[in-house]
Amino acid sequence: MKKPVEELRLFSKPDDEVLEQSDNLLSSFQENKPKFVERFPQLADPFDTEWAAATATAREILPDYTAVAGQTSETVMLETMMEQGRNLFQTVMLYVELAFAEDATTIKLFGKSQYNLARNSHLKLPVLLKSTFKLASDSM
Repeated sequence: MKKPVEELRLFSKPDDEVLEQSDNLLSSFQENKPKFVERFPQLADPFDTEWAAATATAREILPDYTAVAGQTSETVMLETMMEQGRNLFQTVMLYVELAFAEDATTIKLFGKSQYNLARNSHLKLPVLLKSTFKLASDSM
């Protein structure tokens, strides 16, 4: 499982304070725009429009605690689904072993030998479950 994505912050204040400060500075800039542009021509249009757009974009980025909470929720759901998949596979294998107790080839064909490698893999277990389902469906 990947580590949660960590946003790089170039400031030590909370996001809300930085965005509020940006709004205040932009407002001050817009009030005194002619003076700023006279002294610094590079601040002419569309500087303030781009500044406002950048601040609006920054507001759309979720705060750290929200992003981590969302990732935690997704992880819990994934782990629950993995547990369900393991339980279902073990149930299928119980019936396969009961039905084909003397046929090691069939038991291997249903994926028993692959299970230990796939049981904790978020990528391998769904593939094993799908192949087992397909084989069980075709056998009926």
